[in-house]
Amino acid sequence: MTKICTECGIEKDIGEFHLNSWRKDGHCSGCKKCVSAIRKKYYQTHKEQSAEYYHTHKKERVEWLVLYNHTHKKERAEWFVRYYHKHQKEINERCLRYYHTHKKEAKQYCKTHKKEIAERKARYYQDHKKEAKQYCKTHKKEAIEYGKKIRRELKNSYVKKLIVGNNKLKYKDIPSEMVDMYKTLVLIYREIKKIKRGETT
Repeated sequence: MTKICTECGIEKDIGEFHLNSWRKDGHCSGCKKCVSAIRKKYYQTHKEQSAEYYHTHKKERVEWLVLYNHTHKKERAEWFVRYYHKHQKEINERCLRYYHTHKKEAKQYCKTHKKEIAERKARYYQDHKKEAKQYCKTHKKEAIEYGKKIRRELKNSYVKKLIVGNNKLKYKDIPSEMVDMYKTLVLIYREIKKIKRGETT
């Protein structure tokens, strides 16, 4: 199904138009791109009025959003899934950029919200068991290759797991000096194995 945008005059897929229950076809007359451009232009010329309106109607807006989110849970969940699959690459890149520029804040958040994060992960796994199992089946090869890579390159996370497995230390309490020492030991052990197999010249 397609529709002609009243702003740019281009025929576009119906998905390129925002929903609007007041319209006969249930969508806005202008496409998302044009509406976004109009809103940006309006905001640039009415910054003070926009800020004032936002502050005076903040409470009503929050109440409306809470009510809307509660009454449209299913639609919102479906929309987020569609949006994520369509923009997966950009979202992942944006998340990585944010993480690299906010490492300290991210680590602090994880520390202070450790229990809530664990509970959220457990709930998500319980609600998505089938999808998780299917993902593991379809990405088994990549997971094996990734495991080989971190073992081969001796990533800090892998070395720390080795230390935790052989000692009574907690993951977060492992000093960097110990990680470096274990790396050296692992490399020596690997060289000894090579000599025994006759792989070295």
